[in-house]
Amino acid sequence: QECLDIAALARKMGKVVGVGHVLRYHPYFKKMKEVLEEGCLGKLISVNHVEAIGIERMTHAFVRGLWRREEETNPLILSKACHDLDLLVWLTGKLCRQVASFGSLKWFKADNAPQVYGWMCGGEAVSLFGLGFVFSQKTLAEAF
Repeated sequence: QECLDIAALARKMGKVVGVGHVLRYHPYFKKMKEVLEEGCLGKLISVNHVEAIGIERMTHAFVRGLWRREEETNPLILSKACHDLDLLVWLTGKLCRQVASFGSLKWFKADNAPQVYGWMCGGEAVSLFGLGFVFSQKTLAEAF
């Protein structure tokens, strides 16, 4: 319903609303599309795609950021993986027959924080669970 409301408001205001699926314009994926279309590797039989989220994104976006509470946001498959799904449809030229998504915030909770570190989800420090490094918004950019 929210999407329909946005579309109705856009029409009313004379505006255009769009979703930017930019992966298909990256040179790497453009070349992949070209190779697939040429068929030089044979016929595409199946695709197994994994969306791996790095610790820096997980820490800042999914532990403390906009996606920290399931009741306040949409599922990862819509908010992040929608770009990957668009890419896969574009690369293969076919619609998906089956999609599965697994994940949770199960491990990113105060109960699972090591005793060594203080868990301050709303504050500065977030432990990298057992790896002996503490991330903070101030030091994350400096660390990598």
